[in-house]
Amino acid sequence: MTILVIDQAKRGEIARAIEVARANVIMWERLKHIAIADPKPTLMLNERGTRPDDVPPSIAVHFEGGVTAALSFEEQPAGMFRHLSVSTGKPGKDHLPHPALMADLSREFGFRKFPPAPATGRMWIEEFSPNRFAVNVIEIEPSPSND
Repeated sequence: MTILVIDQAKRGEIARAIEVARANVIMWERLKHIAIADPKPTLMLNERGTRPDDVPPSIAVHFEGGVTAALSFEEQPAGMFRHLSVSTGKPGKDHLPHPALMADLSREFGFRKFPPAPATGRMWIEEFSPNRFAVNVIEIEPSPSND
């Protein structure tokens, strides 16, 4: 199991990543051609659409031990979502981030609940390159009028 140390400097890096990702929301027009409507627990590379070049990348934060957390904010038909994708840097589905690590990183990246409630988000495993997997979690952002 990978253990992360998140000190004040790393929290500052996470805060900057959230700020940059929030300022660069990926709009539905750019996502709708690659969106997968089937909410299955694992999405394989051959099931994904080709990501258009004009879709901005997620904002990545790298941790010691090879863990990468990539954040984006995405407009979807149901609203604005916070999307976190976490990988360990090791190939194979047997090297996914531990649930405790996902819970800690989700909290650090501003998620309200982990795992997200089915009415407000979901989690899945995704193959992002051949034999490389990440755990993804999305959660709808509260509307500004409900803050």
